[in-house]
Amino acid sequence: MGTLVIAVAISAFLLACGSSGNNLEKLHGKWSVDRKETVDLSPEYGKMSKEMKSELISRMVRPSLIFDVLGKTVEIYYTENQKDGFTLPFEVKKDKSNIIVITLNRGAPVEIIFDSERKITMRSKVFLQQTGFAEIVLTKEK
Repeated sequence: MGTLVIAVAISAFLLACGSSGNNLEKLHGKWSVDRKETVDLSPEYGKMSKEMKSELISRMVRPSLIFDVLGKTVEIYYTENQKDGFTLPFEVKKDKSNIIVITLNRGAPVEIIFDSERKITMRSKVFLQQTGFAEIVLTKEK
């Protein structure tokens, strides 16, 4: 009986979040940018020579994101030691198949494509404006 009550409560919470729960559950945790795959995916930078790609990758920071789906927040760190970061609220706008669309701090939509359990591609116009990359590849840390 107690298990049934917990299951109903979790289902109600996930419906309130606007998600079926499967993608939201996969999103929960710490993700780090995969610099090499992000560069390779870029139409502009992906065409560069191996040496230029290597130099670009060495200049890139490796930010990480920590999604807390229960608190509906994401912590964003621009350094690997996680000293300098900030937290933003997020809201689920669409959750379908292997794609979830969220907004960060009520901003522009961010499309998250689940390539696998441990790899996602995030796509947003804001990323292109701020970083030069329209799509960013992230891998989940254990």
